[in-house]
Amino acid sequence: VPYVQKSMAVHSEFVKAEIEFHRTRKGSCSAAMLWMFSDIWPCGTWAVVEHNLLPKAAYYSQKRANRPVLPAIVQTTEGIRAFIVNDTRRSFAARLTVGQMTVDGRELFCRVTDPVAVPAAESVCAAALDGLIQNDGQSFLYTTLAFDGKEETNVFFPQYWRDIDWPEPGLQMQLTAQRETASGFVTVFTLHTQNYARMVSLEFDGMESCLFSDNYVDLLPGSEREIRVESPFLLSPEAVTLSHWLTNGT
Repeated sequence: VPYVQKSMAVHSEFVKAEIEFHRTRKGSCSAAMLWMFSDIWPCGTWAVVEHNLLPKAAYYSQKRANRPVLPAIVQTTEGIRAFIVNDTRRSFAARLTVGQMTVDGRELFCRVTDPVAVPAAESVCAAALDGLIQNDGQSFLYTTLAFDGKEETNVFFPQYWRDIDWPEPGLQMQLTAQRETASGFVTVFTLHTQNYARMVSLEFDGMESCLFSDNYVDLLPGSEREIRVESPFLLSPEAVTLSHWLTNGT
C-alpha cells in the first residue's frame, strides 16, 4: 500500500505541474496531451484510470489542472510567478490573492493584486512572488482567483513536501445531502479540516462503479470542500473511509 500511494502521489504531482506549466505558455504551447488513459491489466503506468476502471489520483489532478479558468503558480526561468489562464471565449477582470502559509495555518504573507484584465483564450502573468517568499520549510504558496462571484484556488510547494513535518489535519466529514435518482443515488459529503490535509480521498467498497466530482484533494488550513458521489447504491458515512497523506502509510 505505501508504494502504491506514493507512486500515485508522484504521478499526480507530475501531471498537475506539467499541465499547468504548459497552459501558462500560451503562444508557445497551450496544453498538454497525456500519453495513456486506462490500463488493461494490473501494472504501474502513466494511465490515469486503473484496469478495474477506478480513477487514480492523477485523473483528478488533471481534471483540476484543466479547469477553463485556472489560477496557477509555476516555476519559470525568471522565477516563481502567479498566472491566470483563461480558456473561455470571453474576457473578464479579476483580483488575484497570493500568499504563503504554513501547513498548520500560520499566514506568512498575503497580497491582493489590483484588478487584472484577462483576455479570452489568454494567459496572464499577474504577480512575481520571489521577493515575497519567506524561507520556511513548513509552508506552501497559494493563489485564489475571484471572478463572477466564484473563487478558484491553487497551491504550489517551493520545496519537496515529502520533507514537511505534516501535522494531523483534524479532518471531519459530514453527509450534507442525499437524493435518489433514476439510476441510483447522489450523495454530497462536506469535508472540513483544521490543518493542511494532503491528498484526501473517500474510499469504500464498490467505488469503481461510482462517479466522483473530485477525489484525492488538498484542503488548506481551516477550509472545507464538497465532494459529490453518484452511486448505484445507497451510501452511508459509516461505509466511507476518509484517508489522507498521513494515513496512507507514507
